[in-house]
Amino acid sequence: MSELEAACGRLAARRMTPEDRAALEAAHADCAEAASSGDIETYYIENARFHAAIYAATANRTLAAETLRHQRLLQPYRRLQLRVPRRMDASFGEHQGILDALVTGQGDLAAERLRAHVLVQGERFLTLLTALQEEAEALARAG
Repeated sequence: MSELEAACGRLAARRMTPEDRAALEAAHADCAEAASSGDIETYYIENARFHAAIYAATANRTLAAETLRHQRLLQPYRRLQLRVPRRMDASFGEHQGILDALVTGQGDLAAERLRAHVLVQGERFLTLLTALQEEAEALARAG
């Protein structure tokens, strides 16, 4: 998934239209609102819209469709990783860096930032699973 997102970022930085930029900035603003209010569910929805706007900005329907298909397959995990403490705020900060690279046409930087953004989600998810497993084991010992 990280390589698909990186490819989308690289292309979007070069091919983004003014309409694509407006859609991306609107999704980012909605992510900001959700993050500032601590609304994980709304942030999740707006986060998906932010990423979909990047895919659309590639002007490559095949790549956009395939990346969106993979995003949908990973939905349960992407939603859950936002429950890791401070992950939503970190995600929003990462989005700002991605947006900055995209709107300034820095394709390689956008790709690098998107790759890191997606990879950290997997790391955070593993952290969450470990914490849940430890909690379940502690409850089993206590009960």
